[in-house]
Amino acid sequence: MPHPDDPKRIVRQWSILLFLLRHRYGATLGRLRESTGASRTTIWRDLRALQSAGIPIEEHTVSGERRVSLRATDLPALVLTPLQVQSLSLARRLLGPLQGTAILDAYDEILSRLGRPVRPVAQSEAEERVATHRRALDAAIAGGRAARITFVNVGEATPRPRSVDPLGWRLVRNELYLLAFDHDRSAQRSFATSRIRGVELLGPATTRRLDDPHAPLFAATEGLETLPTVEVEIDLSPVAAAHLAARPLSAQQIEHHRPDGSLRLTAEVAGLWATVDWIVAWGAEVRALAPPALVDAVTARLRAALDRYETPVQISPPR
Repeated sequence: MPHPDDPKRIVRQWSILLFLLRHRYGATLGRLRESTGASRTTIWRDLRALQSAGIPIEEHTVSGERRVSLRATDLPALVLTPLQVQSLSLARRLLGPLQGTAILDAYDEILSRLGRPVRPVAQSEAEERVATHRRALDAAIAGGRAARITFVNVGEATPRPRSVDPLGWRLVRNELYLLAFDHDRSAQRSFATSRIRGVELLGPATTRRLDDPHAPLFAATEGLETLPTVEVEIDLSPVAAAHLAARPLSAQQIEHHRPDGSLRLTAEVAGLWATVDWIVAWGAEVRALAPPALVDAVTARLRAALDRYETPVQISPPR
């Protein structure tokens, strides 16, 4: 059985090679960390693994800065054993959720050159639509363009337009999320690509960096983060509990019902942004219990809203 980190490691090391190929004069360790979201130790471990595989990666100092570069002209011929090719094919199946992104297209090209082209799999109309939207958003990330997406919020049936600056991808439990700055809410959000119903590319984006320390920016598709989900615990009043079926929080949620009609909900969610929105929308009918980061985020959101009402407003007399 493949180790759960294998797909992540393959993507990250391939991302490092892509980055070095695109920067002929090399790159600092800081730039590599920025492009992959990995730690300093992980980057060095990946570089050593690539060097041991025969990839001509050099280390040198320029103007006092330590840099690494790739001698593209000295790359060895790519000759793999049948077992190695089979391993790549297995990893390709594990990376299926990336369908529609440039990084998976590059992976498929490698397999094609090895004589193991990926066989087309019949996709439903919904799957083809999702892949098309991912390609458009991938182009927006690579080209630094804004986009207008049509998105279905959790618990709602009608999609709504959102103006965003696409910034990167996050893969959580086989669901690919778009990381973006949401201009309608003046905050950074994650959007499940399976709930995007339309994409329209616009002009240049104005936001190019994520400020959430748990969601680093990945330039173009040179990096991909695979994060575990976050387990949350929430109390729902009888009123909220009665409507939970119509407005669920997550597909991975467990309901602990009480005799008075209220319930305690435990769920696995991808990040806390959407969960905070979900809780605030319920008002006094819902209370966040755990983790502390969720409680703090909800409290901060509610206090910010209250501050707007406590600030005196000058109302102009009618004319």
